[in-house]
Amino acid sequence: MVEDIGALTVGEETLLKMWRVSLSSFKRVLQRHSHTRFEITVVERGAGSYTTPAGVLPMRAGDVFVFAGNEPHCITAVEDEGLRIVNLHFEPRYLFGKAGDTLSERHLDFCFAHAPDFSNRIPAERAEKLCSLHGEVAKELQEKRDEYALAVKSLLNLMLIALIRDHGYAAASGDGAGVRGVLRAMHYIDQHLCEKLTLADIAAQAGCSPTYFSALFRRYNTVSLWEYITTRRVEQAVRRICAPDFSETMLSVALGCGFNSTASFNRAFRQCTGMTPSEYRHAGNILLH
Repeated sequence: MVEDIGALTVGEETLLKMWRVSLSSFKRVLQRHSHTRFEITVVERGAGSYTTPAGVLPMRAGDVFVFAGNEPHCITAVEDEGLRIVNLHFEPRYLFGKAGDTLSERHLDFCFAHAPDFSNRIPAERAEKLCSLHGEVAKELQEKRDEYALAVKSLLNLMLIALIRDHGYAAASGDGAGVRGVLRAMHYIDQHLCEKLTLADIAAQAGCSPTYFSALFRRYNTVSLWEYITTRRVEQAVRRICAPDFSETMLSVALGCGFNSTASFNRAFRQCTGMTPSEYRHAGNILLH
């Protein structure tokens, strides 16, 4: 069961979203699952297992899990008592504003990578502050009081500061100018996702040559530019096919998300999710979170 908690949207673009997922007992093999958004998840109750490239991580009530953009992870087991988690996802550029109003140059690559020895799991005994802030974000999104969007961003910043100060999250210092260029390019991609995109046009948004931009993009996103674009298009398709009032044809979804045929759409969808679009819709978009 999925329960939407709230979201922050600019125009038609959702920059931050929060929802609760309740799962019954199951076990399954690892399925490919990653996304471009940064994720902070709190386990509210129950128990299970997350599987990541580093191994299997236990999930217990009060634990917090943190995943950078494009970092693979998958819930592979839920124990008999079931599992309830609250997911918070946001786009990397949601954090960035004018100088002095954002993370310092040393931490501009926060959403793209973390320190090698950072564990994605923060156990309950060390996660009380993060859980509290996470809960405050949910409350603001639900109540929508005056300036709740500003409150959400403030609370999110406090969570990121706690990750850096208390949990050793931060990676080595990155290239501030390079990160800002990549963020501009990512914004451009999202604005033109259903259109024909070229490397030259995207690199121009970052103010660098296509060759240099390709290397820079992979450095910060851990995937190639075209893998990223494909993932974004599939994520957009997921939102459409999982809508309660979905009535489109798959060809309409494919063309509307930037694919030129249902064959290329189905191939990309399976590559990103391990399922066909129809299988994913039937699964209810629950098991992959």
